[in-house]
Amino acid sequence: MILFFVLMNVFWAIIGWTVIGDLDGETHYDEYSQNFSNIFRATTIMYALSSPDSYPEMMLPAYNTSKFYAMYFLSYSILF
Repeated sequence: MILFFVLMNVFWAIIGWTVIGDLDGETHYDEYSQNFSNIFRATTIMYALSSPDSYPEMMLPAYNTSKFYAMYFLSYSILF
């Protein structure tokens, strides 16, 4: 079960890193905790999103850039 969680977390992080990538200053965000600029940072963000405590803080910078990113975050939240 833990292996499944880790693999799905990395899978969604790779998708986020590829699709969202670096937000390039399009919106105000914390560069170290809310940017999908590399795979390690994206994996950390997705792990933090597995608990609902920091969900809005991590999602809003990408969501403010494009509303289509809501599908990405909603699919992750439904799975976990």
